[in-house]
Amino acid sequence: ILILLVLFFFDIRRGWKFPYYQDVWLFFVFVFVFVVFVSVFDSIYLNYLVKISVIFICMLVYSGLLMREEAESTLVRVLFFYSIFHFSVFYLQFVLSNFFGYYLDIDSMIREQATASLHETKALDMLWFKSRGGGVFSEPSFYAMAVSPAVLFYTVLKERIDAVSILGFGSVLLSFSIAAMGVLFVIYLLLFVQGVVSRKQLIVAILASSFLWPSLYQVYDLRVNQAVDYDPVESRSYIFDELSARSFGDSVFGVGFIWNDDDVPGDIMLTGAEIRDSSFYPYLLFCSGFFGFFVFFAFISIFFRKDFRVLVFLLAIFLFKFHFVNATLWMALLFAVLSQKVRLQR
Repeated sequence: ILILLVLFFFDIRRGWKFPYYQDVWLFFVFVFVFVVFVSVFDSIYLNYLVKISVIFICMLVYSGLLMREEAESTLVRVLFFYSIFHFSVFYLQFVLSNFFGYYLDIDSMIREQATASLHETKALDMLWFKSRGGGVFSEPSFYAMAVSPAVLFYTVLKERIDAVSILGFGSVLLSFSIAAMGVLFVIYLLLFVQGVVSRKQLIVAILASSFLWPSLYQVYDLRVNQAVDYDPVESRSYIFDELSARSFGDSVFGVGFIWNDDDVPGDIMLTGAEIRDSSFYPYLLFCSGFFGFFVFFAFISIFFRKDFRVLVFLLAIFLFKFHFVNATLWMALLFAVLSQKVRLQR
């Protein structure tokens, strides 16, 4: 926010007029109004309302800064440096942890000291890996959610796989997030089908995956099948029990998005994590009901109707556990909206 304010101040001093893009602003205004409107009939946690409002304003400002001059090169450059920053921190953390036994806990440096970084797992006990990297985030899945959209839309705009794409997607894979493994498979398959990934690159990816497969499968087997840390399948199925047990009104209109994690609405007393961890789709259905679910995706489909490629990739990354109180979802939407705008201007 401070960086945005500084840039905004100096641009005004130079006589620059802040650009207003009706379609981009319309998109984020709809998303913000949708989130607030669905929540207004239920309990609203003031802290989260303020947080969402600040994120919403940041998205409007970001869109103006990124689209003012030479939009394509600016957006590609931002995605380039954004991705490099995050995966550079990740690989530094990965090397220090697995070769020197020191975990660089950046999340605890930035946030309160009581914050716990969830980088340890029993699934790595039998491997030479010591821990799962999370970059500047508190857990690897958040890292995957933040980096994957940036690397994906960078690749879509470049229309080819390059070193940034490989290192970015590779870091997400090495986070050993089970969800990230599945989402990356879908993304890479879509990139191949749409001609972004060549047959030669697909073969190289398969060979590289074959090299990593024993370690990846062992982590999957221990974490999912044997549930050495916790039962991820069972914990992610609780939300479907809630959806089947709730009243007709909650099924149709949901319970809102802006609730306190200490007082989650529902019939079977789920935690906030149990609602969010099953991906964006059941989370949206839980919070907005069938009506909100239909309205949101109807709007998304209409807005991205001119660029089917961006829409398909956006639907793929919605498999992550995004939620509206977290800025990673809004950033993914921003990257998607601006990528479509840039591609349509070519």
